[in-house]
Amino acid sequence: MSRAVFLDRDETLNRADSLPAPAPPARPGDVTDPDLIELLPGVSRACSRLRAAGLRLIVYSNQGVVARGGLDLRGVERINDRIRELLPAGTIDAFYVCPYHPAGHLPRWTREHPWRKPGSGMITAAAAEMGLDLRESWAVGDKPRDIESAIAAGIPPDRCLGIGGDAGLADLASAADAILARNSPGTARGATVRLRALHGSPLADVRTRATVIAAAGSIAERTGVRLVAVSADDRSITVTIDADRLAGLGFLAELRRNTNAWFASRHTGLSLWGEAVEDGP
Repeated sequence: MSRAVFLDRDETLNRADSLPAPAPPARPGDVTDPDLIELLPGVSRACSRLRAAGLRLIVYSNQGVVARGGLDLRGVERINDRIRELLPAGTIDAFYVCPYHPAGHLPRWTREHPWRKPGSGMITAAAAEMGLDLRESWAVGDKPRDIESAIAAGIPPDRCLGIGGDAGLADLASAADAILARNSPGTARGATVRLRALHGSPLADVRTRATVIAAAGSIAERTGVRLVAVSADDRSITVTIDADRLAGLGFLAELRRNTNAWFASRHTGLSLWGEAVEDGP
């Protein structure tokens, strides 16, 4: 089963409260115009770091604006698509939204619903559909209802992180630091293995480094290996997986094969890594 970070949307990923007030019946704080979408500072890097650590990212968002008649579901999808566009490709695995609200204006959506936070329905549906281990997952949001929803779904309270205001963590970047600190090589059991570049400092190139880190996350997700931590410098990548040393060496062999093929396609047959893999930090 996979691990995930459940992310609230508005004021966790993107600005909402500071946007111009939308036309009624939408209310201030409702996001209705994809052209106004702006990610909060540090969100893109935080999401990339969490993905590189092998965590799936799932957005769970109340959208009572639909019940109020301020936006339809297609409009909500356009907002979500714009957020996808502003993040690195493939960052968000899924968006779950709840259009219901008991004080709405449209009969179809005007009622209480198990998906509406603080209800747990969006998270439990995602877990069932995507094979997620909620006891090993996390949640981040800026409202008490975000945290209450995650706890009700079965995510341990110490893995449900509030951000902004008096929540204790400033923003998603701080939450990502807290999540990854719990999965650092110094605190986790497992195999730590490293690949070193064959020549020069190829990972100084931003695209090359991002591709190698993303490949590590993809292999972990595909093989079911828990990727505890990943770091890279200009010449090497180091990963820690929740497995023994032999599995770690096998993981890096697959990472070497995949990224060598990609690198060779860009650099007329040159290899990124040599044949040797090295265990230890």
